[in-house]
Amino acid sequence: MSPPAEPLLDSNAIMLGLANGPGLWLSPVGTAPPTDLQTAFTTPWVSLGYASEDGPTVSSSTDSTDIRGWQSLGVLRSVITGRSVTVQFQLLEWNATNLGLYWDIDSPTIAADGSFEFDVRSDQAGQKHQLAVDIKDGANAARLIFPTVTLNAAGDMQFQRGALAVLDVTFSALETNGILLTVMGEVPSAGGAVTLSAPATMQGTPASAPATTP
Repeated sequence: MSPPAEPLLDSNAIMLGLANGPGLWLSPVGTAPPTDLQTAFTTPWVSLGYASEDGPTVSSSTDSTDIRGWQSLGVLRSVITGRSVTVQFQLLEWNATNLGLYWDIDSPTIAADGSFEFDVRSDQAGQKHQLAVDIKDGANAARLIFPTVTLNAAGDMQFQRGALAVLDVTFSALETNGILLTVMGEVPSAGGAVTLSAPATMQGTPASAPATTP
């Protein structure tokens, strides 16, 4: 049975990038994520707290090589040679989890009175985490689950009078069993819920089939 035809214009299918509660969640790699959009994040998932009003930015890029022939100036085939996904956001709360993320180290110890002191160690770099972005706009919702991420870059830590000192972090999604992330969404006017996994594109995967010569 074919799905119902989608309307040509549907304002109910527009998705605003609003946080669903905390919106940003972190857990150890291998933690079971929620199985649907209604299930709450529970321990060992932890909230990353307030982020800047820009929210998270998810970026996807694909590398490809064009194959050309002697007889033609046009592209005969495009071969995908790599695919990457990154997530960037600015954290406003200076807690143990967020400081550990920014400096790419184990979460430091913060005393009951809020004091802390820690060393940024080179032998702790390359920490791996599981990350979730949780979005909800009225009846529309989406969750992006990244099974494995690692710190790609940390932005400048600027101490400016009258401005927030933010923890600007960018994470790279690493392949986990061929998957870079899982997208869970629900847009009722578009026909309900959907769950998609974005696989890592392996080297040599064709982006388009070669032209057929009659």
